[in-house]
Amino acid sequence: MGLLGNVVRVLGKTDFTVDVVGIDLLKLLKLPVFSAGGRIKTNRDNFIAIIYEYAGFQTGKAIHSSAQTEDFDLCVDEKSVKVGGSQSIKTRNGYVIPLDIKNGLSYIPICLFLDQEWYYLPRVVLTSDKEWYPCALDHNLTTDVALFDAKQNLTPEEQPFQLLGSPSTNMIELMRMILNQIIQRRSFVLCKPYMPSG
Repeated sequence: MGLLGNVVRVLGKTDFTVDVVGIDLLKLLKLPVFSAGGRIKTNRDNFIAIIYEYAGFQTGKAIHSSAQTEDFDLCVDEKSVKVGGSQSIKTRNGYVIPLDIKNGLSYIPICLFLDQEWYYLPRVVLTSDKEWYPCALDHNLTTDVALFDAKQNLTPEEQPFQLLGSPSTNMIELMRMILNQIIQRRSFVLCKPYMPSG
């Protein structure tokens, strides 16, 4: 669930409250749940982003939950363009909202809209107006049987290690081939192993 921050305008309040637990068990208890809006830029123009089901912690930047946005069928790609991502959110109707990445965290550049902007700027909805549960997308992939079945379907040639952790014959042959190529490219002086006299 997102947190409002002080960069959006409250549009409505629900009858619900939530407890938010964060890093080092920081607790924000009984926060009211709001809907809000803020001005954003998209690939087409300025819009008012409407966000529902956000906890009312109205200090600092808004914190958006990519899971909450994705659960509303928006495509969120927080991956930096520096590593092949699009660093954006794509809405249902094709708008692209750019994200800024600072210190490894992604942000939606959002600010308070002016009174007159409410009447002429188009609106785009980023989250559902239905009650949202943060556990809605929970899934333990580490216990997913299909993940382990896929690994067992590898052919012996594709498996770099045998079951007991020792390199497979295929891996040993690959290592020998690489070592031979290195030896052919360089001249090495082979030394006898050191044996202590005694």
